[in-house]
Amino acid sequence: MPFRFGKKTMKTKFSAIFSVALFIIGVIGTVAAQPAKNPANTSNELLSRLPSSDMAMTIDTKRLLEVGLPQVLATNPVMLGDINAKLNEIREKTGIDLRQFDQVAVGLSAYLREDKTTEIEPMILAHAKYGAGALIEIAKLGGGGSFTENTIGGKKVYVFDAEKLVKEAKTKTGNTAVSGILDSALNGLNREMAVTSLDGNILAIGSVRQMRSMLEEKTTISAEVQALVNRKAGSIICFGGLVPSGLSKVIDIDDDLFGKRLDSIRKVSGFFDISRGTVSVWIAAETVDAAQAKDLRASLVDLQELGKILFSNSRGSDKRVYAKMIDGAKITQDGSEVALDIRIAQADIDVLVGQAK
Repeated sequence: MPFRFGKKTMKTKFSAIFSVALFIIGVIGTVAAQPAKNPANTSNELLSRLPSSDMAMTIDTKRLLEVGLPQVLATNPVMLGDINAKLNEIREKTGIDLRQFDQVAVGLSAYLREDKTTEIEPMILAHAKYGAGALIEIAKLGGGGSFTENTIGGKKVYVFDAEKLVKEAKTKTGNTAVSGILDSALNGLNREMAVTSLDGNILAIGSVRQMRSMLEEKTTISAEVQALVNRKAGSIICFGGLVPSGLSKVIDIDDDLFGKRLDSIRKVSGFFDISRGTVSVWIAAETVDAAQAKDLRASLVDLQELGKILFSNSRGSDKRVYAKMIDGAKITQDGSEVALDIRIAQADIDVLVGQAK
C-alpha cells in the first residue's frame, strides 16, 4: 500500500521508527513472561550474527508484548494502557506494528575516547514476521532527505542523525516514562546511526562503527560472550558479557571499598523469567580470583542486612514486599563467581505494580 503523507509527517515517521529499538530496551526492565515452547532458536541466530561485542542481550519480544505485559501489569490497567497506547502510536506513525517482532538481540561495545572516557556503541538486530526492507523504505521517507546512502560490505546502509531523531521522538512523547527512556538513551548514542536489512526479515540498527564491524570487517561475537548470554537460554531476557574496567565510575559509587570490589568484576551474566507464577531474577558476577569474590559477596551480604533493617518496621504493603524480597534473596559464591538469586511471587508483583505510578 503506497504511503501518502507530507514532508513534515514523513520526518516524524523515522523519529518514531528509531524509538522502536529504544522502546524495546526500556520496557523489558519492568516485565517478564511465561516460557514459550521453543523461544531460543531465533534469538540464538540473532545473537550469533552480532558483531564483536563486549556485552549482549537477547529478548523474546513476542512473549514480552503478548503475554508478559498483560500478566505482570494486570493490577495496573493505567500503566498497561499507556504502554499499549505507545505501541499503537508507533504503528500509526510508522506503519510498524511492534507486536510483530519475534526476537531482538542487542550487542554493546565499549570504546575508549581520546579524553579517556568510555563510549558504548550499540548494534540491535530485530527479527520480524514481515520483510525488513519495507521498514528501511519508511525510514528513508521519514528522514526527509536528511540521510546518506552508503555501501558497507556490499550492502546498502542508510545513516541518519541519531541525536536529532531521538530529540524529535522525545518531543513527541512528552513527559512520560517513554520520554525518560529516550532521554537516558540519548546520552549514550553516537551522532550517527546506521540502518540496514539482513536476509529480508532482520532489521539492523546500530552505530556506524559497529555496522562496519559486522558487514565490512565481518567480526562476530565471541564464543565466550555467547556462552555467558546462553547460561539460561530460553528465558525472556538473557544477558552476559565482559565488564570494562572502572565499573564503579560508570555506576558512580561513593563508597571506595565497595567501588574497588565492583572494579574486580570481569564477567557478568543473568536472566529474567517467570515460571509457575514466580518471577526469577538471577545475576552472576565473576571476579579475577576467589578472594575477590569472597570480598564482593561480603559487601552484598552487608547491603542485604542493611536493607532488612531499613524495611523491618515499614507498614506499607509495598515496603513489606521489598523486605520479603531482600530477606529471600540468595547470595552465593562458587570459586571466583558470586551470584544473586531473587524469586518474586506473582502476588507480590501485583502489590508492587498496583501501586506504581
